[in-house]
Amino acid sequence: MSRLATADRSHLLVMGLSAAALDQCSRIGKDSGFGVKPVGNVNELDAAFQELRHCLGIAAGAELPPAVIDQTKDFASRNFVNFQTIRTSSAEADLQLLLRSIFHPKLRELCLLAAQRIFDALAPQLQAEWKEIDDGGKIQKADFIASCDCLAPNFSGSVSIRSSFEAMRKRIPGLANESNDSVLNYAAEIGNETMGIITRNLHQLHVSAEIGLPTLVLEGEASSLPLQGGFFLPRHSLRDQHSEIELRFQFLVPFLKELKADRSWNLNLASDTATDEIEMF
Repeated sequence: MSRLATADRSHLLVMGLSAAALDQCSRIGKDSGFGVKPVGNVNELDAAFQELRHCLGIAAGAELPPAVIDQTKDFASRNFVNFQTIRTSSAEADLQLLLRSIFHPKLRELCLLAAQRIFDALAPQLQAEWKEIDDGGKIQKADFIASCDCLAPNFSGSVSIRSSFEAMRKRIPGLANESNDSVLNYAAEIGNETMGIITRNLHQLHVSAEIGLPTLVLEGEASSLPLQGGFFLPRHSLRDQHSEIELRFQFLVPFLKELKADRSWNLNLASDTATDEIEMF
């Protein structure tokens, strides 16, 4: 595969997979928006990795010799990408574990912290208890998506709020008699404030991302946020205890090679930078 073909797309490196497992991984990659690049052995791994601009991780067949698996796992660790063994009998489930692990635990913790801080400050009556969810689940009803992006050289991210006008008016008393436009603007500002906490914490990793203007989309006009430049952005979703408000976070991780970030995720999480007042547009 040429350098041109791998420059602006996410890829997963795979080694020693059975034909059936490779077929399943390739299908998931096609559906999700990333490529799958097989390598023949450990000696080819480094050259293939250097060719990729954005490597999601490395998957090795579980039937490979233990020494080979250990070498491959060590290579992944040294290069700050995730590793997963893939069994033919459970290839799809194993690959989903790898894709889930791309969203670093510290980043998950940061998303939860931001959600708790913002809703405690701006919608305390909700008394939100946020739970991680699988992307396959659906909230009870949704009328809109309010999203907010952040951008830096070789990095992008977003948070989107998905809910209904009815739920927002019921759970947030200040919105009880407000118009749909006011509810949308309120949701957009919640997204903006949430992203503010996240970007200020990302500065610790030398990721200086700027926040863009919120985007408001009525349900049915768009099913999801677009991929950024062909790269795969893993998702992390939170939902309140009533299954009426959902927050979906997407970030370009692992970081692109050009981004000189702290890849150890050594974050001292802080939430005291958010405002306690919400400014209506």
